[in-house]
Amino acid sequence: MPTREEDQAEAMEVIGPILPFIFALISDATDFYFGPDYSPAARAQHDNRATGACIFRHAEMLLDERIGGVRGGSVSRYRGLVGLAYKGRAVIRPKMVSPAGRHRNFETAQQLDYNYQVPLPGFPTTFRLTAGYQLDPFNTTVERIMIARPMGREIWWTCQVMMGAEAAVWEDITPPGLGDLDYVDFDAVRRARRNHGPR
Repeated sequence: MPTREEDQAEAMEVIGPILPFIFALISDATDFYFGPDYSPAARAQHDNRATGACIFRHAEMLLDERIGGVRGGSVSRYRGLVGLAYKGRAVIRPKMVSPAGRHRNFETAQQLDYNYQVPLPGFPTTFRLTAGYQLDPFNTTVERIMIARPMGREIWWTCQVMMGAEAAVWEDITPPGLGDLDYVDFDAVRRARRNHGPR
């Protein structure tokens, strides 16, 4: 079984070629939401859930428009889940997250299946990741973009993604108290979801 550090390093190596695409997808979706097409009065009526839903929908639209330019990439859909699948080894879903990388929205049965690594059509189980973003305290712009590794109801690791002059770079920002396990028993995680109750 891989350690947290090994899992993170391998996952980020796998998706390394598409980090600029992911970064642009989230940045452009949030720029659209905070741009002139939404009035400040309209945004003032949105709570965090509505804001996240709007930004996610814009990111989903951009993903559909741009996926043709991603070699090895495709859009995966299953019962409301939408993600960027890459080379059959990873799938990444955009989400508004907490500083620890946890989703801010209600976890549907499909979301839990995704997090618990339950086999889903078109969704590789090797690396199921979240492309998270945090807004600034005033909810006016993106403060940072991160990749998180959900595992059941917990987050195994998180890293921040930054765009350098020529390439995207990342650094581990897993908060203390997360990722303390030496490794994750993926079979046990799947069993936990199967025993979680009706879906």
